[in-house]
Amino acid sequence: MRWSPAAARAPPAGAVAAGASDEGGSNEMLRARSADNAGSWEQYRLRYQGSDVWALQNVNNGRYVTVEREASEENANVLRARASSVEGSWQEFQLRCYSGTTTWMLYAVANSRYVAVEREFTGYNANAQRARSASVGGSWEEFGLYLH
Repeated sequence: MRWSPAAARAPPAGAVAAGASDEGGSNEMLRARSADNAGSWEQYRLRYQGSDVWALQNVNNGRYVTVEREASEENANVLRARASSVEGSWQEFQLRCYSGTTTWMLYAVANSRYVAVEREFTGYNANAQRARSASVGGSWEEFGLYLH
């Protein structure tokens, strides 16, 4: 599965990638940063956990996407592909879809928030994915899912 911001029709375009560098603490941070062709770092396996809850496993590193609940300030609630197993709610998500569309929202069980693209952030946090929105208010909380 390729996970891409619904706003791929407008910046930021591309897929959600798990970063591989440790620049400024961005190691394995999920960001909307890649162009058209999706590599393994932009692909995820959906792992059903029961009760309409899913875990996302990054194809490139085999690790599960985690909500960073304990991080502070600009890294609070960012998503990282870093867990070797599903250990709790911080690796669990619900996939929610607008009826009759292909637009999806990712809802984090850990903090009961929707994942959003941080378009206003700069530096290593530019376009970071963060579980921060109480409701869906715009395209920054909407994603497209592309099955492979």
